[in-house]
Amino acid sequence: MHTSPEFATSRDGSRIAFWRFGSGPALLVIGGALSDHASYVPLAEALSLTCTTIIWDRRERGHSRPPASPYAPEREVEDVAALLTMCDEPVTVYGHSSGAALALRAAAAGLPFARLVLGDPPYSPHTPEAETLRAEHAQQADTLRALLADDDRAGAVRFFLSGFGLSSEELDGLMASPAGEGMSALATTLPHDYALLGDGLVPLGMAELVQVPTLVLAAEGDDLAARQLCAALPDARLTGMVAPLHALAVEDYAPEILQFVRA
Repeated sequence: MHTSPEFATSRDGSRIAFWRFGSGPALLVIGGALSDHASYVPLAEALSLTCTTIIWDRRERGHSRPPASPYAPEREVEDVAALLTMCDEPVTVYGHSSGAALALRAAAAGLPFARLVLGDPPYSPHTPEAETLRAEHAQQADTLRALLADDDRAGAVRFFLSGFGLSSEELDGLMASPAGEGMSALATTLPHDYALLGDGLVPLGMAELVQVPTLVLAAEGDDLAARQLCAALPDARLTGMVAPLHALAVEDYAPEILQFVRA
């Protein structure tokens, strides 16, 4: 692993730490909630024989310097733009979970991606229950902000992870582990991930603005939100994985990414 990061300077002056692995066509990985670059080292290593893979610490995480301006999703899009200047074109961008929401925003803003891969984008579908889902998303964000205002980082992580179906006993074990400590250190960034998702529903209008070939990696089975997103994207295809991506090791979906990069 590369222990010393390189740095890109974002538009507001924030310094964004990143690491390069391997050689070949450029592939920029955008991680999800409660993760820093270290979470994606196994994926970078799996891709490194074929791609020059860039992993990084999103702002306010890991080695990235304190932000020079208040948080807004637009600042993270500017971070992606800064990282692109450090890559040889053309660049494929892979976003995982809430990182997929950031990747989608950046592509819709017209950043020069060659290809886009969206892994398990955590949107809710447009259904007759959409207003309820929208309200739940807003309430979850409010709850996280309240917990963090009380400096209850562990409580914020527990609340967030409870949405993945973990039992109280599983959460207790996780929070007592080094992984739990690491996630608690990143808890203050959770509201940022919620902001990237907008109102929580599939952003159909945003998707229509994307002008690059896109691969959507979705959970096995009938994922209505992924199908709606794929239908809104002008040039996209949907691939179902053998299990929900949040249940897979990050390196398990390297083959699908590589196949798309080579196409």
